[in-house]
Amino acid sequence: MLDPIQLLALVVIAIAAGIYASRSSKRVRRADAAFFATLVERVTQALQPKGFKLKDQIYLPQSFGHRIATFEGPAFLVDVTWDGREGDLALFRRDPHTRHAGNGEKVAAVHVFRGARPNVQAAALGTILSAVQRIDPQEPLPTPPPQPIVPPAPAVSLTLGAPRRSR
Repeated sequence: MLDPIQLLALVVIAIAAGIYASRSSKRVRRADAAFFATLVERVTQALQPKGFKLKDQIYLPQSFGHRIATFEGPAFLVDVTWDGREGDLALFRRDPHTRHAGNGEKVAAVHVFRGARPNVQAAALGTILSAVQRIDPQEPLPTPPPQPIVPPAPAVSLTLGAPRRSR
């Protein structure tokens, strides 16, 4: 059985741990937001001379903190996506008629977990910016391979149980 003083000490430790975790989580969210804002700013600076402009920027906190920035160019869109759960930071080129970010040609990808150290973030920023420099706004998007025509499946009739005998 625990002494009342020991019980009180455990409660105080539990409360302190909760406060620390809450503050740490907020600090990580702020640092991640600052990193992505810096990334978007630098990508914007690199893409503007090529005729691109920032079209949309989305943060989805209910979806593990996914972040998406979309840039509109003369012939295609460029998306910078950061999967808040898996830590995948990617750069895509896609057709302006597709609805979803990430449904295009992956130009670059790097892994950056939430709350990553500044040197990891700097390396990721360098990888993405290097790929942005290689984007040619006049280069056409690759054409997707033709989808095979699949005939509809024949109708199937299932009979459950034993077959009936006719008399």
